[in-house]
Amino acid sequence: MLLKAGASVVATSAQGATPLHFAAEKGNLEVAKVMHAGADVNSRMPSGETPL
Repeated sequence: MLLKAGASVVATSAQGATPLHFAAEKGNLEVAKVMHAGADVNSRMPSGETPL
């Protein structure tokens, strides 16, 4: 629903986390699959963490 409304899969939080980081952290596989379609799976937070 949010993606259809134009939400960005590459947006970042103040800590550098993307929606894919959050989905993976929470173990939400269905959201992670949707986010993976346009998200950078290699994006790194300043701490060096990647979503996967």
